[in-house]
Amino acid sequence: ISIINDFRHALNGLLQRPDASASQAVRLEYDRLQALIERMRRESSNNFYPDASFGIQGGVHVDLIPPSAGAYELFQVVGTHYTARVLPATQPEVAVSKDGTRLE
Repeated sequence: ISIINDFRHALNGLLQRPDASASQAVRLEYDRLQALIERMRRESSNNFYPDASFGIQGGVHVDLIPPSAGAYELFQVVGTHYTARVLPATQPEVAVSKDGTRLE
């Protein structure tokens, strides 16, 4: 669930501040999510969901919680707390002239 939430959190960031850094964060999280899906498809056993145990009373309850910002709600398994993954900072793109001076 945390990988899905990381992707949704990155999408919220992109919607708030549509720049190259936010776009790169969404791409990184999307690639992580796709890699997980591909890995699960290749495995012959289903390790993503545990086998059902009929001795368990109740079940797992998942809520949608409002994000700190943005439109995409985050998933939260009752009894857990989601913490957004911190991505490495990227330098903003800066225009530079041919002689190397920074353009504002």
